[in-house]
Amino acid sequence: MTKVIPISKFVGPPCNWKNSRWDFFKEGISSSLLSSFLTCREQFRLSVLEGYRSNNVPLSLSFGTCMHWCLEQGYKLSSPPGKAKCQKLISDFEKLWLSERPAASQRQLETQELTYGLVDAMLPTYFERWAGDYGPKFKYPKVHNTSRIDKWVGLETRFSVPFRFDDVRETRIVGTRDAMFRTPKGSLRIFDSKCRSIINEEDTQDTLPFDLQQMLYLWATWKETGECPVGTTMNIVRRPGHRRGREEPLRKFLDRVRKEVETPSRWDHYFIRIEMDISKAEIIAWEKSVLRPLMEDVRGWWEGRSPHYINPNALVTKYGRCDMFNIIVYGNTNGFFRRDRGKVMSYQTDLT
Repeated sequence: MTKVIPISKFVGPPCNWKNSRWDFFKEGISSSLLSSFLTCREQFRLSVLEGYRSNNVPLSLSFGTCMHWCLEQGYKLSSPPGKAKCQKLISDFEKLWLSERPAASQRQLETQELTYGLVDAMLPTYFERWAGDYGPKFKYPKVHNTSRIDKWVGLETRFSVPFRFDDVRETRIVGTRDAMFRTPKGSLRIFDSKCRSIINEEDTQDTLPFDLQQMLYLWATWKETGECPVGTTMNIVRRPGHRRGREEPLRKFLDRVRKEVETPSRWDHYFIRIEMDISKAEIIAWEKSVLRPLMEDVRGWWEGRSPHYINPNALVTKYGRCDMFNIIVYGNTNGFFRRDRGKVMSYQTDLT
């Protein structure tokens, strides 16, 4: 019988933080770390404090990471990249990925091959669809109802904003914004790219004022620059949900995906933008009712004043088993590696 770790192990005060690979006060906290803490304190401890990371990354994450990196690099060019430049971007990402994971498993290499193929099938059409992002001399081939990008203010910029508690002790809220831009009227907006397979536009729109990452970006930008953004533009790329036939060659499968993505009538299915406008008063209210209580909760847990416990509902979700499932349930660390101290923040991304 497989050994299961008793639930009592996870109840009570957290472990000694002396050997932690992360420090709440020295390194600060990002939106992805806050989300992880909210999901499950034990998963947070294993991933952030203990530094565990799975050797096997699912397609959803590998696709998001590759697409996000290619979009970042593509927007640094002076004009929308065509197929050849997009393939070069993907090739550059693959070299970077291999340099960081020289001992990747065959299973993971197969996932990466599929990832690169899917990104290659979508990236040129993405830049064709949003060609107007490159300035007034470029046109959008299709009408859209979100703000036009008149000028990029910053691409992939890091921020580190002080957060002061009521007793005056400080930590920092850190992260990386995809971009900010000016509209033709001069207003400042946040631009944030996402890769998702399932998108409910109405739900996404209605819950944006409660989206931790989006609100944190708006708050941090205001605190950092002194200018309050008028809102955020979510730039969503839908990962294709096509099923590959049992005997279907990969090339044929990817050609099938590419053919559909390239069809203009399907562009609004795969490339979506959703906007939220915000006021300074709403950001202030969010800081008071959400951010400050959450930061107090994390601090209390870090200092041992708040309990440590596992969230059993987060072990298996609609996306499958959580990354730390085998460690939590079976105490099995096979298939994991541990990051060095100081590298946790560099691995934490906001690509979901």
